[in-house]
Amino acid sequence: MHQAGRLTDVRWLVPVALVALLAAGGAAWIRSDAGSPGSGTGGPVCALPGGAGGGGTTLSAAVVSEASDLALPTRLLVHDPWVFVLDVVSDSVLHVFRLDDGALVQSLGRRGKGPGEFWSAWSISFDGQFGDAWIYDISLARLTEIVVPRDDTRPVYAGRSIQLAAQGLATGAAWLDSTRLLTPGFFRDARLAVLDGAGLRVGGIGQRLPHGSDTPPQVSQARIALHPNGHLAVLANRHLGSIELVDLDRAMTTTVQGPVTLPHGSAIPGLDDIAYVDVTTTSTSIFGLFSGRSVSTFGQRASYGDCIHVFDWNGTFEGGLRLDGDVIAIAVTEDGSAIYALRHEPRPALVRFDLPVVRVARQSPLLRPGHLQRHHPASEPGS
Repeated sequence: MHQAGRLTDVRWLVPVALVALLAAGGAAWIRSDAGSPGSGTGGPVCALPGGAGGGGTTLSAAVVSEASDLALPTRLLVHDPWVFVLDVVSDSVLHVFRLDDGALVQSLGRRGKGPGEFWSAWSISFDGQFGDAWIYDISLARLTEIVVPRDDTRPVYAGRSIQLAAQGLATGAAWLDSTRLLTPGFFRDARLAVLDGAGLRVGGIGQRLPHGSDTPPQVSQARIALHPNGHLAVLANRHLGSIELVDLDRAMTTTVQGPVTLPHGSAIPGLDDIAYVDVTTTSTSIFGLFSGRSVSTFGQRASYGDCIHVFDWNGTFEGGLRLDGDVIAIAVTEDGSAIYALRHEPRPALVRFDLPVVRVARQSPLLRPGHLQRHHPASEPGS
């Protein structure tokens, strides 16, 4: 029997729908027939890329694991030969699965504020320099290394931790290289903060998203994913129907409107509309898990999606992938052949969607300097 984990001390930062879900302690999911997710003004947003399959083709989930240790999984990371899954309710924060057979090999991470413990694990990312995973705790503003031994016979374990000082509230963290971190969040002078290896802010990228005085700062909340080459990144906006491409070499951002316009457009007075709930990338494509639902109509369902919007790294929308059920998080394999996802109903599970061959074979050009419009210059601390 799993015990309900403690909730974050900064609950106001957690999206409205997810707060309700966590407070329920993993209560049974109640489905609603109200409305059609992703049915905005953008047309058939879940046709397969290249026009294949039309709007009626659905990707079917293959269950990888329904291990009893899964209670309320929220984020995942796929890196061969492992799948790492964060869980906000189970006794252990992190579950480690084998990619080839879906076997659960280890669970670790106590709940707490001490070394190697987690109070509010928010995201997990991969360090390409050393081959380890990192968990970001939004309540503690702490990044903890999850050491992955090269010898598969030894267990994964929690290593060093880095306290982030981003001069604002960081809502994620991703290593650009061994000396730099990129963090989205709520900052007065930038869209993203750049930190050194010790967690201290050394710069900023882009401009803070404009919004009115009556608009809560959470409107700018976004998930981040990097291009495998480390020179590009993407932000998928939770409350805006857009993504933002980040050219890290030129310290510029570009806003790209997605195929669906939310009811309030870009001037959202609150947090009712949910757009992108997760994002994952390959060297050619950006996959954004899209909700298109409102909290007022769908309740807890608003924090889930059953449609993936596919963009290339120039920001061109290529089509949509319809899933056969709601998921809360996605992660694509390194070869782009499949997307792994987390679902909660009919029971908590790690699932896999095999991608169409057209997605694997296609080659996409990378973002080129000056190719996209509406670039925003970098900003420095205190500017």
